[in-house]
Amino acid sequence: INIIMDTLAGLAFAGEAALSRYMLEKPIPKDEQLISEDMWASILINGSVAALASLFFLNYAPIRELFSRGMPIESEKAEAIFLTAFFGFFVFMHAFNTFNARTQGLNLFEHILENKLFLGIIFLIFTVQTTFIYIGGDVLRTVPLEPMEWLYMVMFALVLIPVDLVRKWVRNVWFGNPVQTRVNQ
Repeated sequence: INIIMDTLAGLAFAGEAALSRYMLEKPIPKDEQLISEDMWASILINGSVAALASLFFLNYAPIRELFSRGMPIESEKAEAIFLTAFFGFFVFMHAFNTFNARTQGLNLFEHILENKLFLGIIFLIFTVQTTFIYIGGDVLRTVPLEPMEWLYMVMFALVLIPVDLVRKWVRNVWFGNPVQTRVNQ
C-alpha cells in the first residue's frame, strides 16, 4: 500500500507544472506557515471523510452483503471478497483524491493534459491495484472481483470527489477563491 499511495502519488505530483498565476504571486515570507488554512481544511475534512467512509464500508452490513455473492457473510470466501473490495476501495479512494489535491479550483481536470507524468502514474496506480486484486492471491489475501463488485467498489471510492468539491465551493462562496485572491493582490 505504501508503494502505491506514497511513492507513486508523490511522483505523480512531482511533474506538476508551475502555472503562470502562481508565478505572478509575490514571494511568500520565510516565517509564513508552510500549510495554509485551505490545506488544513482539506486535510481535516477529506481525512475525516476518508476515515468515516472506511469505517462505514467495514461495518455496514448491507455493504458486506454486496460483496458476499449470496454466501453467508461469515464464510471465508465472502470475507475474502469483502476484504479485497475494501482494499481496492481504500486505494482507489485515495487515488481519486489526487485529482482533488492537484488543484485548488473546482475544475479537477484543469491543465491535466500538461502533466503526462501525473496521468501516467495515476494509470499505473490503477493498473498495479487491479493486478494486486486479480493475482495477489494468498500473498496479498485477495480474490478476483466480479464486474458488479468492481462497479460498487469504484462508486464507493469516488466519495471524496464530491465532498472536496463542496468544500471548495463553500470556501469560494464564504471566504473567497484563494487562487483569484492571490493573483489579484
